[in-house]
Amino acid sequence: MEIEIDSVSSPSKVKEIDGLLADVGYKVKSSELHQVAQNIERLENVIVNSSSSDISQFASDTVHYDPSDIGNWVDNLLSEFDHTNSLPYDFSQLPLPDLAQDQHQHHHHQLKVVTTVEEDSAIKLVHTLMTCADSLQRGNIQLAGSLIEGMQGLLANMNTNSGIGKVAGYFIDALNRRIFGQNNIIHIENDVLYHHYYEA
Repeated sequence: MEIEIDSVSSPSKVKEIDGLLADVGYKVKSSELHQVAQNIERLENVIVNSSSSDISQFASDTVHYDPSDIGNWVDNLLSEFDHTNSLPYDFSQLPLPDLAQDQHQHHHHQLKVVTTVEEDSAIKLVHTLMTCADSLQRGNIQLAGSLIEGMQGLLANMNTNSGIGKVAGYFIDALNRRIFGQNNIIHIENDVLYHHYYEA
């Protein structure tokens, strides 16, 4: 995470900007990431469910003056569709029966924490995998080897039975074998791993 400080403002006006998005030109506060992601999903649903005439009219009328402010941009796009304002997207506000409400809140909190940790780990893991593979390709075996342990730690925070966790586990194993155990792999096993990689 990076801290953006306006040279004119006081230290109390420090904005926490997400470093990964800032690197690609977007200014999004870390605290707003979840809301921006939800709004992007809403926008996708609205666009998919709209007629082509709505989309063409929408595309010709939309002007956004600060493309780096992705949060406001998505909000502006959503506000262009009048019929989306009447749709209830946040079902968490609906009342629940008294008995189930405590269990639901506890379960919802646990899911949110696990999901946030897993999402953060997945993002960091993908970036570390790319750095490790790039280091290996450039011949910097020492740096690539030092990244393996960190990736294994990040993988421990993820579900490795499916999705990115499973794929990342295979990549980490392959990088580990390539860096530390290249002499131990027989040629046939190497061919099998090569074919499985490209079949996946």
